[in-house]
Amino acid sequence: MTLIDVRFGDLHEPQDFIWIESSVREVVNVFSGLSEEQAILGLWELVCMTEYPDSSSGSPDKHVLRAFPSGGGYLINKSNDEFWKFPFETLGWKDEQGQRYGDCEDVSILLCTLLRAYGISPNRVKVVIGDALGGPHAWVDLNGYDLETTLSSVPNQPWRTYPDYTPVWAFNDVMGEGDITFVTKVNEREKLRKIGALWRHPAKVT
Repeated sequence: MTLIDVRFGDLHEPQDFIWIESSVREVVNVFSGLSEEQAILGLWELVCMTEYPDSSSGSPDKHVLRAFPSGGGYLINKSNDEFWKFPFETLGWKDEQGQRYGDCEDVSILLCTLLRAYGISPNRVKVVIGDALGGPHAWVDLNGYDLETTLSSVPNQPWRTYPDYTPVWAFNDVMGEGDITFVTKVNEREKLRKIGALWRHPAKVT
């Protein structure tokens, strides 16, 4: 069993983060009367509406600041400043304007959890951690398609597969595959600019 430290000393299996509880079920229930494709696109759109807590512009990473307040700043014990939120945290944590926020791992975990709660089988959907356009990234794989969760909305042509996305490891609530690795984050604004250009669709930070 491989345990990872992404929460200031708390050890978890990656599968622990795909946590279906009441707030997740409440969201999924809104889409229960739709076709599967409509529900998938609706849940993906909801996740895309989550703001990216960018820290590359010099301002603190909002979700790390919320998780580890320390006086006027924050304290974290990983050299790559990594912190994953559970789905209920991404759904519930909001800034002063009432905006949800989460980085690529947070929103990919949320989307995978929502799709599993909707009833998508674990052999069809997983969170992927890997490389995208030369930088570390997370996204959702659904039926072999790359679901990009850092776009500002669902693209007009949603079902795409890109060779620019290189998986390193993947997981959902019942499976994990590949060797778990973490790398230092790169300039997030530049990464999202490249992703937006690749998809020809606005990303959350450009």
